[in-house]
Amino acid sequence: MDTHADRPGNIAASGTALVSAGGDYLDADPVLLDLYGVTLDVVRAKRIGDFSPPQYAELERLLWSLWTFSGNEHAEGSGTVVRPDGATVEVSVALDRLSDGNVRVSITPVDEPVKAAPSLRIQTVLGHWRELERHLADLPPDDPARHDLEARIDALREEYQRRVREG
Repeated sequence: MDTHADRPGNIAASGTALVSAGGDYLDADPVLLDLYGVTLDVVRAKRIGDFSPPQYAELERLLWSLWTFSGNEHAEGSGTVVRPDGATVEVSVALDRLSDGNVRVSITPVDEPVKAAPSLRIQTVLGHWRELERHLADLPPDDPARHDLEARIDALREEYQRRVREG
C-alpha cells in the first residue's frame, strides 16, 4: 500500500472535503487535513482557491463558479496544493455535487507534477460568458442574483481579454 510517506504530513492515498456551492469549506476528513497541513477550524475559514498557488487562486474560484453554475454533477481535474508551510503536493481532484447542493471534493496526491495551470479554452470562456449574459438578460433589474452574475461576467470578460492578448 502506498502511504506517500515522503509527502508532507505522511499523507494517505486521498482525502475528502465538503464544500458549499459558494466555495466555502464546510468539513474535511483527517486525511485532507493532513494533506493541507491545517486543522479543521482553519479549513472551515477557507474558500476554494486558498490552497492553490497564489497566482491561480482567482482562476480556481472562477472555474469553481462556472462548474457550480453549470449544474454538472461531476468534474475531474488536477492541480497543486500549497500548504501554509510552503510545501506543495501535486493532486488529482474529483468534484461530486450532492443532493443538498454542496459538493464533495476528493483530493488524491499524484506522483507526476501537474504540467500546466488550470485553464479553460478560449472558446469555452466565450461560451460561458455569453451564457451568463443571456441569463442576466432574463433576470428582473431588482433581482439580488444580478450582482453575483455581473461579477462572474466581468471575471469571464477579463479572462477572455487576457487570453486574446496572450494569443
